[in-house]
Amino acid sequence: MDRLVAGRYRLAERLGAGAYGTVWRAVDELLDVNVAVKEIRLHAAVTDPESSGLLARVVHEAKVVALLRDHPNVVTVLDVVHEGDLPWIVMEWVPSRSLAEVVGQQGPLAPGDVARVGLAVLNALVAAHAAGIVHRDVKPANILLGDDGRIVLVDFGVAVLESHSTVTQSPLGTLAYMAPERFSGARAMAASDLFSLGATLYTAAEGVSPFARETEAATVAAVLSHEPEPPRRAGPLGATILSLLDKDPGVRLGAEDAHEALVAVLAAPAGAVPSPARGTASRSAVVLPVERAHPARPAESVDAPTGLAGPTGPTGEGGTVEYGESRLGRAIGVGLAVGSAVGAAVPWMVLGFVDLPAWALVPAALWSVVFAVWTAALIPPIVRPGLLTVGPDGIRCRRFPDDLRLPWSEIADARVHNNVLEIERRGGPGRPVEICRLWEFHGTSAGEIEAVLNACRRQAPTR
Repeated sequence: MDRLVAGRYRLAERLGAGAYGTVWRAVDELLDVNVAVKEIRLHAAVTDPESSGLLARVVHEAKVVALLRDHPNVVTVLDVVHEGDLPWIVMEWVPSRSLAEVVGQQGPLAPGDVARVGLAVLNALVAAHAAGIVHRDVKPANILLGDDGRIVLVDFGVAVLESHSTVTQSPLGTLAYMAPERFSGARAMAASDLFSLGATLYTAAEGVSPFARETEAATVAAVLSHEPEPPRRAGPLGATILSLLDKDPGVRLGAEDAHEALVAVLAAPAGAVPSPARGTASRSAVVLPVERAHPARPAESVDAPTGLAGPTGPTGEGGTVEYGESRLGRAIGVGLAVGSAVGAAVPWMVLGFVDLPAWALVPAALWSVVFAVWTAALIPPIVRPGLLTVGPDGIRCRRFPDDLRLPWSEIADARVHNNVLEIERRGGPGRPVEICRLWEFHGTSAGEIEAVLNACRRQAPTR
């Protein structure tokens, strides 16, 4: 193979291929360094209009992922070039083996190493979720265990193609790691990636996938309706892995709780991690090399992970994150509106059972008018519920009757203080202005909003 791509990247070695692309080791002839190049390939069933849209999204998400270049557990996207009608994604070269290869060739990992892999991948996912990216295809084959101990999650941006494929077009390995809600057509979300992480850690600890079966139909059925066998080799991680595999995304273990569990295993004194269950130790566990620090990529700290808290609210396109109105606040509003409407009708309901004197009709009418006005005032906030969005274009906070929209060009600083989102406007008085209280919106927390603010500020147009 001596093909030159985009006049710069000479293909040297075919590393692997999947349903949607081929990965090559290539030489950047301008800089004389090795790079990894992914050639994008679409499924034959994809129509021309669909292909243009999908390829545009691939390029867009690759650009967004490039913003995560400083994260030690995310493969760096260096370039996106076009050769023919298809894009090629150029990434850093990481001498490594995939987690799938290590487990397949050498067997399951020790619990401490499973926790180390899990924490690295979790930190990568949280950073991506904060930037509005859902990976969609977390699995052992997409986790690289570097020769120097670095752990890297790959195939961001390309996984969007997997989300387009039908069940029958998807490879068996991917099906075994997909969250149940994705088979019902639900949009991929942060919780879906956490399910895939749980299935991946199960495989790393046990040496087998929790849901893979002989046929695709059986695999899908297992993901949707079968509970996995309790892990026997995972030690203290067993309960955490099973919680990540909860079929209900609303009940599934969240990123913060998963992080705490993984850190607890890594922080345990030597020898404190229980051995595998009796009868399972005939196959020795693999021990991974310890990561060495990289000058451009500081080694990750267990106590201070990169971008710990990812958004649990729904993510939008292009790095924008949306949080809907608090369920409690909305329920209270609906309850008050219904109550006031009933209150307006009470006098006339009484008239159906009791004969009131004529003079009583005047206060009854006034009573009804007061409650009717109150009902009318409560309806607009219900019809137009509150919304908080943070994205590369700025911050928007809609709380009836106000709808505040602030581009980053008008924001000098944005932060969370005492669970209140505050901003300082450029050219303003120099003191913070309250935008909203976090409890007013569903799925928010101080850590999440701070992570989203930091990610979106990096994506914001140059001011």
